[in-house]
Amino acid sequence: GSTIPSNIEFLSDLESLELVGNFIGSIPVWIGNLNNLKSLTINGTSITGAIPSELGNLSNLEYLFLSDNPLNGEIPIELGNLSNLQSLIINGTNIAGTIPSELGNLSELNYLSISNNSIIGEIPIELGSLYKLFSLNLSNNFIGGAIPAILGNLSRGMNLDLSNNQLNQFIPESLCNLYSVDLSDNNLCEPYP
Repeated sequence: GSTIPSNIEFLSDLESLELVGNFIGSIPVWIGNLNNLKSLTINGTSITGAIPSELGNLSNLEYLFLSDNPLNGEIPIELGNLSNLQSLIINGTNIAGTIPSELGNLSELNYLSISNNSIIGEIPIELGSLYKLFSLNLSNNFIGGAIPAILGNLSRGMNLDLSNNQLNQFIPESLCNLYSVDLSDNNLCEPYP
């Protein structure tokens, strides 16, 4: 494998950066200086380490894909600054910690997928304000607590996958408003009659 070439740092007009395959090392903090970047894809590499908080500086970013890498650490709260972000997909990594409530600021978000990781804690109620969301996938983590009833106020075309977590308490009736809901493999009770 090879490291990410540092001369990319000087391509200030770059709008799309895709790194797939056998790169090693960590995600360089200087990627946060690529102000015109609209799409950042780092999928299926050997890249380790944390997601740099500097990615929160990419104010034009619309697509952020960081799946199938042995990343660790937590999701930086600074990703909540990405006001143009439409898709945030971080599947199949070693990231842990909780889901930052700041992701509720991503008002343009259509797709949010943070599955197959080691996320703990509860689902932030702030995600209930993501009115443009079509798909929310938090499956295959260690998320506990109650499902926020406010998620039922999201788009009626919404696909919600919370399967294989440690959610407990009652299933909010509001989820009946959504297009598709998967709550399998949790510790949930049936809704009140």
